Amino acid sequence: ALPISASGAHNGAAMATDESECAVCLEPVGYSTVLPCSCKVSYCNRCWDRSLATSFQTGGRARCPTCRTAVRVDFDPDLCRLVFSREEEEQEEENAGPDEGEGTIQHMRRMAEREQAKQKRKSELIQETTNRLLNQTRSTQVKLLKQLGTQQPQPQLLEAAVEPEAALRGLPRDELESRIVACCGSVEGCSDQSQLAQHLLDLLGTDPTRL
Repeated sequence: ALPISASGAHNGAAMATDESECAVCLEPVGYSTVLPCSCKVSYCNRCWDRSLATSFQTGGRARCPTCRTAVRVDFDPDLCRLVFSREEEEQEEENAGPDEGEGTIQHMRRMAEREQAKQKRKSELIQETTNRLLNQTRSTQVKLLKQLGTQQPQPQLLEAAVEPEAALRGLPRDELESRIVACCGSVEGCSDQSQLAQHLLDLLGTDPTRL
């Protein structure tokens, strides 16, 4: 899922006319997302966010729900919102029948290898996008956490910042696993809570503000 929603006028959405309705939910649109493609339809921010998140999780790329154009998602710390642009796609090899002289088994093996490569690339794209957004949002997250800490002191968060590893080791196993999965990591090979906590720290890096 994308880390910060684009919804709301304060996030830079363009105002829609009174007659506009969302192309997905058909509800009236108060503020319509500025589309990075040439589609002439309106989306409410909630449906746009959900559509991008769904295509991102299933295919490795966020896509316009109407024209299926690949959408690059970035976070602008100055605007404090997500921004969208058209993303160049890699050319995929077209599906074809067996090559000349290629038997059925060889063709099936080649198709299986191609599918494995496709799934691997999908995982790489998800990881690349997740890492980019995490890096782009880090300064804003730190700023917001500092503001929250000043307004509403949280002793447990201070303890986690001082000793992040100890704080993670105290979490239940299922919560550690869910956080690892949320960071696009795998729990495979982690047999106990200590290994899960260390793996999560490795995914997050040494910056305690990312906990």
